[in-house]
Amino acid sequence: MQIDIGIPDFSALMSDVEGGIAKAATAAMRETTKPTVAELREQITSNGLGTRLANTWRDRVYPERRESITPSGYIWSNAPEIVDSFVRGATIRPVAGRKYLWIPTKNVPRARGRGRATSTKRMTPDEVQAELNQEFVIL
Repeated sequence: MQIDIGIPDFSALMSDVEGGIAKAATAAMRETTKPTVAELREQITSNGLGTRLANTWRDRVYPERRESITPSGYIWSNAPEIVDSFVRGATIRPVAGRKYLWIPTKNVPRARGRGRATSTKRMTPDEVQAELNQEFVIL
């Protein structure tokens, strides 16, 4: 003789509870990483470093496609050396013991003859002097 007293299946009940916890934990992790990346990007742009550097910040939540009781969020930059140099306040110096640092601005013409009709590279100091037929005067 078997008596059924109406106690629900404990393993099914725990599976439902675990699924709800996993869904909430994963959602919380996803909702945490996005504003953190937005805050990091805001810090970069508010300090005048531009949107290009700010957009190097990325995030990912694991597992990517399902829920987990123990999700993990990972935030990183695709340009960690640049970000680190600004954080530490590193001194930028010219290479090979040169005296001056060449920083091409938007006023420096694009280089010609580098394999394309419209190059994305700016001219070097020597190319600018040759193109403009003038020596640089450093004051």
